[in-house]
Amino acid sequence: MLKVYVSPGDPFGVGPEILLKALSKLKKLKFSIIVGSDSYFFKKKAKEFGINLSNKSIFFEDIYRIRKKEKNCASIEGAKFSIESLNWVIEKVKKQKGVIITGPVSKEAIRKIVPTFVGQTEYLCEKIGIERKKALMSFYFRGKFIGLFTQHIPLREVFNYINKDLYLERLSIFKKEIKKLIKKNPKIALLSINPHGEEFGEEERELKKYLKFGKNLKGFFPSDSFFGYSVYKDFDGIFAFYHDQATTAAKLLGPSIQITLGLPFKRLSPDHGPAYSMKGKSNFSSMVECFKFIEKYFIS
Repeated sequence: MLKVYVSPGDPFGVGPEILLKALSKLKKLKFSIIVGSDSYFFKKKAKEFGINLSNKSIFFEDIYRIRKKEKNCASIEGAKFSIESLNWVIEKVKKQKGVIITGPVSKEAIRKIVPTFVGQTEYLCEKIGIERKKALMSFYFRGKFIGLFTQHIPLREVFNYINKDLYLERLSIFKKEIKKLIKKNPKIALLSINPHGEEFGEEERELKKYLKFGKNLKGFFPSDSFFGYSVYKDFDGIFAFYHDQATTAAKLLGPSIQITLGLPFKRLSPDHGPAYSMKGKSNFSSMVECFKFIEKYFIS
């Protein structure tokens, strides 16, 4: 049976809540779920939300004892649990095959104990020893995949990253990984970085010299009309230039999830942060979608 290892994220954010509520909605499981946790803390949370987790395929493994009083904001204690649970899932999946789900964390809080921390995707790359450019942050919504050429960098720096070699390499990873999932050659759309497609700027015209367009590759599309007029429905995958160009569409059209492509193992996560102010009323649909995705694409 496939094993799914879950790092719940910051315990003082919505991570435990969305996980417990999503788990409560699962019926007959075709995979086992192991959560890196403080079992006492999670049992207390389950009781708080009136959730009875009697499913024999769901296990809680103690990895960190939360000793501080729960807060409604980012904290060092929350960061310590977050990084311990993240390290735990990495070690688990390095030793045996499986899928990992990583819950929402506070990057700011984690940087106080791990100053070089950029994000979970980059941290995973560092821990397993692969180049960051080999791992592609992507989002999945309504049966569509949207991949990011650049990830966690300031918007003003995006243009500095645009060159044909890196663009073609990242696009190739995107196409190859989607093909593995959908079992066919994907139809890919390329989004433009400039307004109105190629009307302003030279970047798209320069990249076009090295791209082979046809029935499975089309572009460059202005992202506003591409999503506004539902052109995205004609494609399996969409390749975006920068973070918010992808995430805005995915979250508006979702529920969506994040999937990291190019890793030696499968990694999913909800599409949002720890949202401390939303505890008790959080939308857990993205976490539910993570489990649905596993059943659809990873269970033969």
